[in-house]
Amino acid sequence: MSVWVSWSTLLLDNRMCSNVHASTLWLHVLETLIRGD
Repeated sequence: MSVWVSWSTLLLDNRMCSNVHASTLWLHVLETLIRGD
C-alpha cells in the first residue's frame, strides 16, 4: 500500500500528472463507450 502512495506522490509532484489525468479520462471514456451508456 505504501508503495502505491509513494508512486502516487511522485506522479502528482511530477509534470506527468497532466498525462496521467488524460489517460484516466480516456479510460473512463472508453469504458462508457463499451457499456453503451
